[in-house]
Amino acid sequence: ERAEDWSIIKRLLDLAAQDSSGRGFVFDGIASVIDSIDYTLPGTEECIGIDSNELQLSQCGVEVIASLLLRYRDGSYEGDLSFRVPAMSYITKVYSYSQHFG
Repeated sequence: ERAEDWSIIKRLLDLAAQDSSGRGFVFDGIASVIDSIDYTLPGTEECIGIDSNELQLSQCGVEVIASLLLRYRDGSYEGDLSFRVPAMSYITKVYSYSQHFG
């Protein structure tokens, strides 16, 4: 996994979110990734047999996801603030993942 790969992913997701019809699709995808990581974190009984290390984000991944969520929070996509509240919740979760990086 390289920072360059994450940069491409960020550009593609940002481009898709600029269109109103793609905005929800991108947000739901980001939310799904975060929810999957939450589901597999140690301490949840449902994740027995799942290796939580396989579903963790790298530092680059955290930065990309957080930056996209900040754009949703700030209404950067055509002033659309409909994702503001859920974005703030996911931003908190994503930043909690970054505590694992030194």
